[in-house]
Amino acid sequence: MSRFLCADYLLDDKLEADQTDRDDHAALQPFADFVCEKYLIDRGCRQLAEIGVFEFLRSLRKHLKSPKVQLIAHFLNVLDSPDNQLFAFMAEQLLNVLNRARKKLVAVPAPPSAAPTTDRSPEEQERRHYYFEQTASGDWTPLRHAIKIVRRTCHFLPFRKMIRFIRLLEAAAYIRITKVSVDPHAHRHVDHSEYSAKYEPQSVLTRGCVRGAIRNAILDLGESVASYMGTESGDPAATTDTVDESHHEDGLVALDQTAVIDVYEALHILVKIVALRRRPVEDKLRRLYLEADENRDGMLSFDEFKDLIESASQQRDADAGGAGQDRKPMTNRRIVRMYREAQEFGGSSGAISRDDFIRICGRYGFIPFVELEEGDDKT
Repeated sequence: MSRFLCADYLLDDKLEADQTDRDDHAALQPFADFVCEKYLIDRGCRQLAEIGVFEFLRSLRKHLKSPKVQLIAHFLNVLDSPDNQLFAFMAEQLLNVLNRARKKLVAVPAPPSAAPTTDRSPEEQERRHYYFEQTASGDWTPLRHAIKIVRRTCHFLPFRKMIRFIRLLEAAAYIRITKVSVDPHAHRHVDHSEYSAKYEPQSVLTRGCVRGAIRNAILDLGESVASYMGTESGDPAATTDTVDESHHEDGLVALDQTAVIDVYEALHILVKIVALRRRPVEDKLRRLYLEADENRDGMLSFDEFKDLIESASQQRDADAGGAGQDRKPMTNRRIVRMYREAQEFGGSSGAISRDDFIRICGRYGFIPFVELEEGDDKT
């Protein structure tokens, strides 16, 4: 189980390595190669590294019911699933998008220190239970926060088309029930050490809590609540959190109910949204390839390849207004690297087929799956 719990650190290291590759104008490393390389560095010799990788894969297979493990297994190509095709196209770039979204999903404010309930504004009271928590049952983030991160990551999709994916997030939501001891005389919550939380599937009784979280997320995004909820937008039960106070022999116990979702369940839904970008990206790269292959011999010479990359890069930057925060200039050195690596895909022939061209463009992020701009980091 220990290696399973290290999955977060592994993804953190991959995100850092991706940033280093981008800074060096290098291709993003396939996840399987990264894992093998990491074990080789950590263990110091090939034999111990192979043992470590074997133990890691064996641990993954024991926990394949976990959304976290399923995500990692997809990128290691060790999971037999009908969703494999969603993870195959531009896998290195897709993992980077998901990894960056993961960091934002867990970046939720921690509960503030205890203070008298009567001294808090409604917003401050709500933030008391608006936080990320990792437990044995999952990695839980507020549903309201998750909807905003997923939406801002996939800003390319009109909101009306985003609605069906918000419904998937709604269906995957759980309820965090937090018991908090309350001093009946001072009307204040005790220290956080007294918090007791459990996670339960949503039910008819907690539906208002889930719908309230969705409503507030949509309002935060500046979209119309009616477009999602219709006449239910004015439902008084649709509040993000409900509080029930009951008597206890030691005083009062407040039951806070918060709509939450597992971070990796949210990422699996995000994969389905990003997959909608596959066809337009693939079509654009195929069109560029055909335009560059002037003699129609099914191969790209270096001059053809260089002219293609330079002209398409200039057009891409002009269309986007230079907004992409990760966009790197297409230097001659970078183009030579791309050309050489694309040739290696073709084997001894050295020919660059259309599929090889799409593959190398994916690794270098030449045509991004998703433009992650400065505004996407806001929560």
